[in-house]
Amino acid sequence: MRTGEQAAVSYEGESFADSRLAHARDGRAIAQDMSAFGSEWSGNAQLFFAARGTGSRLVLELPTLGPAKYEVYLYLTRAPDYGRLRIHLEGGEKPIDFDGYAPRVECAAKLRVSEALPRDGRLLLNVTVTGRHRKSSGDLAGIDRIVLVPLRPPATR
Repeated sequence: MRTGEQAAVSYEGESFADSRLAHARDGRAIAQDMSAFGSEWSGNAQLFFAARGTGSRLVLELPTLGPAKYEVYLYLTRAPDYGRLRIHLEGGEKPIDFDGYAPRVECAAKLRVSEALPRDGRLLLNVTVTGRHRKSSGDLAGIDRIVLVPLRPPATR
């Protein structure tokens, strides 16, 4: 589930597919091979959210290393059939909006989501489809990877 990025915790998006850590409402979360689109995706794959329209929601449980405060970053995908998203880290700052449309499939730049303290050893990341760009043909979404950076070292017992 972890990647080689220099961070406390880094997860490949596709590792959440078919796991008890991904909860899709009005859609499905599956692993998607991205090797046909180039080599920019870590692990050559992503977590593909096949949303069924506006209001579809994906909740990911992100295990942490301990009770430290974490800053969360996402590496997302843009494509001609991707929608607009509202991304919120529970217990974090205000939600952010992301437009997933692009004329061709591409990796988006690293996106800072928020910072928050974990509850029960995990952070909850909510991704909700809010609509689509006027040129987009769909409401889909893709997550390449998720990075959690501790702002304070985890407490030890």
